[in-house]
Amino acid sequence: MFYRFYITLFVFFLSSCASESLIQTKQDINLAKQDASDSDKSPETLLIEYENKLNAFGEDTLSFYAPLNMQQASENITKAKAQLNNSTSSANKSNPKAELISASRYLDKAVSNKQAVKLHLKTADTQFIELQNLQAPILLPLKFTKTKDEFSQLIKLIENGKIQEAIRQEPDLIEDMIKVEIETLKKSFFGKSVEYIHQAQDLNADDYAPASLKTAEQLLQSSLAFIDKSYRDRNTISDMSEETFKAAKKLYFISKEAFAIHTSSNEEVENKIMSAYDFLREIETGLAIKPIEITDYAEQSTQLLQQIVRKEQETKETLASLQAKKEVLKTVVEPISIPKDTIPKDTIPKIIMSKETNKAVLPELFMPNTYSDMHDTE
Repeated sequence: MFYRFYITLFVFFLSSCASESLIQTKQDINLAKQDASDSDKSPETLLIEYENKLNAFGEDTLSFYAPLNMQQASENITKAKAQLNNSTSSANKSNPKAELISASRYLDKAVSNKQAVKLHLKTADTQFIELQNLQAPILLPLKFTKTKDEFSQLIKLIENGKIQEAIRQEPDLIEDMIKVEIETLKKSFFGKSVEYIHQAQDLNADDYAPASLKTAEQLLQSSLAFIDKSYRDRNTISDMSEETFKAAKKLYFISKEAFAIHTSSNEEVENKIMSAYDFLREIETGLAIKPIEITDYAEQSTQLLQQIVRKEQETKETLASLQAKKEVLKTVVEPISIPKDTIPKDTIPKIIMSKETNKAVLPELFMPNTYSDMHDTE
C-alpha cells in the first residue's frame, strides 16, 4: 500500500516537473536538421532574422505569455551562438543553422501561445492588465507577484495543450485578482489619508481632537466599505477619496496644534496666543479696514470677516458704478463721421510736394498766376 502511494507521488512529481519545460522531440530535431541542410541562408542571416522577429513581438511579453517556448528558444540560441564561435569552416556551420531554425519555430509557437492565452483566458488577462495599470506591482508587490505566478501556471497549462484545465481554473484566479485590485484601490486612493490619521493618533488625537478623529475615521471606513461593493465605480471612489483626505489632513494639523498647546510651557502658550492676535492686526493694516476693538479672539475674527465682506461688496459696487459711467460717456461722446461722398470735390485743396523743402504745399504756389492774381486781374 505504501509502495503504491510513493509510486503515485513520484509520478505526480515527474508530471509537475515536465510541465515546467518543453521537451524537444527527436522528430523536431531531425526536421530542423533537414531544413538547415535545405536552407541556403547563412547562420548569421538566420540569427539576424530571429532577433528581428524577437524585437518585433517583444521578448518580455513573449516570456510571460509563453515562458516554456521562450525558454527552449533561448537554449537553442545559446547553443547556436556557441557553435558559431567555435566553428572554423563553413562545413561545420550546419548545426548552428539547425539550432537557429529550432529557435525560430519555438518563437513562432510563443506568439501563437500568447494569442491562445488572450483568447481562452481573456477575462483573467484583462484583469491582469488592470492590476498593472493600477500600479499594483509597486503598491502591493508581494500580492501582485503571487497573483502573477498563479496566472503563469495557467499559461503553462495552455502551452502544454491543457486548455480546458486552464479554463476550469480561471475563475479562482480571477477571484484572487479582484481581491488584489480592491486592496490596490484602497492603498492608492486612501493611503495618504490613512497616514495622516495614524500620525494624528501618534499626537494623541483620541484625547486632543476626538471629534475630528471620529469624522475622519467614519469617512475612511465608509469609503473602504464602498470599494468592497463597487470597486469599479472609479468616479465615486475618487470623490470619496478627496473628501476623506481633506478630513484626515485637517485632523492631523488640529492634533498637531492641540498637542503643541498641551506640551508647551505657559510662556510658550502665551506667545502663541499673542501671535494670533497680532496676525489679526496685520490683516487690518494690510486691507486698510476699520480697526477692530480688542475682545476675545473668536469675536475679533468674526468682526474682521464681516468688515472684509463689507469691503468686498463696496469694491464691487464702485466697479459697477464706474462701468456704468463709462457706458454713458460712450453714448454722449460718440465720434462724428462724415461720409466722404458728401464733401464737394472742389472744396478739397490739392497738394504737391516741394523739391526744395520736401513738404506738402498748395499747387497755386507753382502756377504762373496765383489764385489771388487771377482775381485781381478780373
